[in-house]
Amino acid sequence: MALKELVRIAARQRALVPLVARWAARQVRPFGNRDGDARTTVLALNAPRYRADLRMLDAHPDIRIVTLPEAVQDKINALFLARIHPLIARSATAYFDETNSAILETRLQLRAYLRAFFPTFCRLAGIDAMTTCTFYYVRDREWEAAAQEVGIPFIVGHKENMKDEVIIPEMIRQYRERSYKFHGTQLAVYNAGERRCLVDGAVARPETIVLTGCPRLDPLLHKRAAGEFAPPRKLVTLFSFRHLVGGMRLTEARGGFVSARNHGLVAYFDKTHAAFARAAQRNPDWEFVIKPKWAERWSEEIEDAIVRELGVGSAAIPNLSISIERPAQQLIEESAVIAGVNSTSLIEARIAGRPVVIPVFEEAAGIHQDRIYFRKYFGTEFLVGETPEHFITQIEAAMRAERSLVPGDGTALIEEFFGFADGRATERLAAVFSAAVAGRAA
Repeated sequence: MALKELVRIAARQRALVPLVARWAARQVRPFGNRDGDARTTVLALNAPRYRADLRMLDAHPDIRIVTLPEAVQDKINALFLARIHPLIARSATAYFDETNSAILETRLQLRAYLRAFFPTFCRLAGIDAMTTCTFYYVRDREWEAAAQEVGIPFIVGHKENMKDEVIIPEMIRQYRERSYKFHGTQLAVYNAGERRCLVDGAVARPETIVLTGCPRLDPLLHKRAAGEFAPPRKLVTLFSFRHLVGGMRLTEARGGFVSARNHGLVAYFDKTHAAFARAAQRNPDWEFVIKPKWAERWSEEIEDAIVRELGVGSAAIPNLSISIERPAQQLIEESAVIAGVNSTSLIEARIAGRPVVIPVFEEAAGIHQDRIYFRKYFGTEFLVGETPEHFITQIEAAMRAERSLVPGDGTALIEEFFGFADGRATERLAAVFSAAVAGRAA
């Protein structure tokens, strides 16, 4: 028997639970530099995945955020989940299959262990409540349920809320098929569309869902209200997308990209990125940035698309870069024009008063037009490029416009997708934590 398994067998013994809890409590770290004066201390799991939201919560006078490294949480989970790893590694949803007795039994054993672990762990680390950023990360599922069972509020600040009305029926179907279930205290979402998906998708009961808005957008909305956005630079940004958009899923896809050119939105991807590169060629005195969410294959796909369509790579276009270095918010505020599709960044750009151009051609105007978001706002909030050349001319028109080319001010768009336009999302979410902790103490 391997040494790791011997250690796991020993650590699973109930007599050693307090020892494991003390070890884990020593791994807890403050998220910011707060000295512990806040009334409620919240343990944020998976903290690297939603730092902007956590910064806002941590700055609230009532809330102090602390974190636990993902590796520590994984080690605790592995005491039990290691034995079913071959079963759940085959599929992203296998863990949620409660008809598989081996998986379900192991989950319940981990949950029972955590019920014994949490009282000591939370007392030593000074934790009043827990949070994470969605309801389907495998590493959090038993933590969520066990915390609720022992009276520790577990509140999910769900971050994946981009649900245009065209995709809501599909997302309800996917939620049901994946058998997601929320077992925590409350699930905070940005908007009514996501709430509908969660209720109709049988993820959560209506009374457990609360609309708070998006905390990370509060500073942006405050700047909007105060008219504090600085004038943009001679910069145009394309927020890149992949071959699969709007909730599309294909088993042969890797990281959202497909090899077969008859699946997904491959021609749309190629022609959009190439047209943007062509716009850079036509405007050498402007800077053009293509921003993917991560590098590696994504950047390679962009480069290949430009070469296929234009015959040259990005290196031959000095004012064009493919980069993940600058934060999205910095690019939004510095850019004179934003381009992209289906991204929250496009709404953030409208908050900042920047013109946004959405390309709608090839598969996006044909076989997969039902995957393109924001259609009800075309012409009122967003400019639309109906061909690659029209996409370029729309970008160029926005670059040189002295006043807005669309009549909308962003408010209806913001409220549909982020729930509120008042910049008080942090306040609402902090109140959810405070009320849950107060209710536990009562």
